[in-house]
Amino acid sequence: MSPARSPAAALILAALPAWALLVQPFHPVMLDPGRLARLPPELPVLLLAALALGRHIRWPALAAALALGLLSALKLADFASFSAFARRFDPLGDLHLVPAGFSLLSASAGRAGAAALAVLAACMLTGAAALVFAGLCLWGRAGARLGGAARRGAGAAALAIGLLCLWDAARSGPVLPRAAAPETTR
Repeated sequence: MSPARSPAAALILAALPAWALLVQPFHPVMLDPGRLARLPPELPVLLLAALALGRHIRWPALAAALALGLLSALKLADFASFSAFARRFDPLGDLHLVPAGFSLLSASAGRAGAAALAVLAACMLTGAAALVFAGLCLWGRAGARLGGAARRGAGAAALAIGLLCLWDAARSGPVLPRAAAPETTR
């Protein structure tokens, strides 16, 4: 049975772009297949919220897709900054390094090659965000076919998982892989 004929397979495929952006590593140490094979807790929140919103998903899906696209761009910048400077990317403090990085890339790949790579990266991020939007809209259409009680249950589950994620994040503090955590000496 093809994914077009199987609603469950179509929903799973529609969730893959959001999963890929959520598990994208922000540090080179995080390129471990075990870390990439995990289910981010934000994904069920997004999908259950899409089910709960039903036909009203369009604007929230657009906001979520834009947020995930920006988050992905920041993760890419963090990855590059950790690779080059062993620290996170600071969007305000490091903005002046972008032209220097483009100049370095131009010296390696040529000006046309650097411009092509920049355009390709922007197109890939935009395309990924568009796929997230389309996937969340598909989940919303599936939710529109559910009854009111099932949609309220999906909304309650999304809220509960979201609150648990916030509580866990507040309890555990900033996330850095062990190899990236700064060492203290006494």
